[in-house]
Amino acid sequence: MSVKIHEVKGYDDYQSKVSNLKNSKEPVYCWYMGARVNGQSWCGDCRDSEPVIKDYLNSLKLSENIHVVCVEVDREEFRAPDCKFRSDASVNLLKVPTLFNPSLQKRLVERDCMDLHKLDSFFSDVLKV
Repeated sequence: MSVKIHEVKGYDDYQSKVSNLKNSKEPVYCWYMGARVNGQSWCGDCRDSEPVIKDYLNSLKLSENIHVVCVEVDREEFRAPDCKFRSDASVNLLKVPTLFNPSLQKRLVERDCMDLHKLDSFFSDVLKV
């Protein structure tokens, strides 16, 4: 079984990708992070957590295939008072990085995204036992 990572930028691309995956029988997770500028995220916690999350996803022993929509959020967009990621009740993004399981409404936020025990708990519904 494998992890399929879908990289998107901004709210509209995110909505389009999630809509396309909605009919998939495979679980969909979201990973929100600060957009990369010159190859690096504007968010310090995102820079720190990205290699941890990628290594973790690559090492997963899964009971089924999963999709991870990796959403790069622009700094100005994220900080704007009318940020769609914040105002959309189905997302309610308050901080980056955030890992989100929309079907179970589970989240890992900021430094928790680097905690291997919390990552195991977050992905427990698809881990091979």
